[in-house]
Amino acid sequence: MIAEEFVEGRPLAIEVFMRDGRAVLTCIKDKEFVNGGFVVRRLRTTQLPLATRNQLEATVERLCRALGIVDGPANFDAVLGADGKERVIEANTRLGGDGVPRLLAAAYGVDVVRALIGLALGERAGGHLVPTRAAHAALELIGSPLAVEGELIAWEGAAEARSIPGITDVELYAEPGDRVRPHDQSGHKIGLLVAAGQSPADASSALDAAGALIRPIVRPIKGAK
Repeated sequence: MIAEEFVEGRPLAIEVFMRDGRAVLTCIKDKEFVNGGFVVRRLRTTQLPLATRNQLEATVERLCRALGIVDGPANFDAVLGADGKERVIEANTRLGGDGVPRLLAAAYGVDVVRALIGLALGERAGGHLVPTRAAHAALELIGSPLAVEGELIAWEGAAEARSIPGITDVELYAEPGDRVRPHDQSGHKIGLLVAAGQSPADASSALDAAGALIRPIVRPIKGAK
């Protein structure tokens, strides 16, 4: 038997990197979804009252210690309710997926992948997690525009998107000729954009501008569902 409850509120994703039982890096992100569903389309660093941010960080630190994560990364999905309380709905003992390390690099200048590799090699997590900038960042996942399987014919606007001020990363996972699926799960993304700015709005504006330029041309596959 599986019992579920729908939790209303502000959906958040929280990244943390622990050292000696304390969070040395925390990033709280707002989430937007594809077509109102549950597949993430965009992530962006949040602006929250300091007390709320401290509350969330204390919660994920406590959860990490309870799970035995004293050194290394973890990420959590949570919902911040109108009552100011957070409900954690998912926990993962790994780096965030969907290009999150690139978002962290754009916002803070940190390299969490290098820090994790170093930890696996016996190094103490340190220098690669020290922020060298204090920006905001946003990430958009690119999916097929079709609701059926198709073949990628070409990418349009990629070079122009890279030239937009604030854009830090443009990654295209699919190449012309590849079979692509509808963007109804995370694994079906075919690219991503990352932007940085002085505020969440600045980063989102850069993504909007780049997203308006870059376009995957996809041809439906005959008989595909």
